[in-house]
Amino acid sequence: MTRQKNNKLIGFWESVEYPGMIRVFETDGNYYTINKSGTKYVISLKGKYSVISDNMYRETAETARTESEMAFKDIDYNVKYRFLGSDQVVEFSGTIQYKDGRTPTNWVEKYNRVPTLD
Repeated sequence: MTRQKNNKLIGFWESVEYPGMIRVFETDGNYYTINKSGTKYVISLKGKYSVISDNMYRETAETARTESEMAFKDIDYNVKYRFLGSDQVVEFSGTIQYKDGRTPTNWVEKYNRVPTLD
């Protein structure tokens, strides 16, 4: 994994648009997308990521929820990121594929850094 030592993405990030959806980036190159369901968290994606530039990382999901209409598992996605104002808010963007072969779609989401999961 490149650039992990000084990686400002490491930690917990909660979606502004979808409260309860958390992206977790670990120092060892693992990442998770988890969703709060009642008082518990459910892992919807789990995989590996590596920072490839100052504004992009590559993620590959090793496991993904089967009911998703998006194609995540075993596909490399380059995700752009930029910090807004400070390192407490980040905007992610990219292109995602659908399982049924529809035209891929672009997406943009903002996340706030959170200190821990409650």
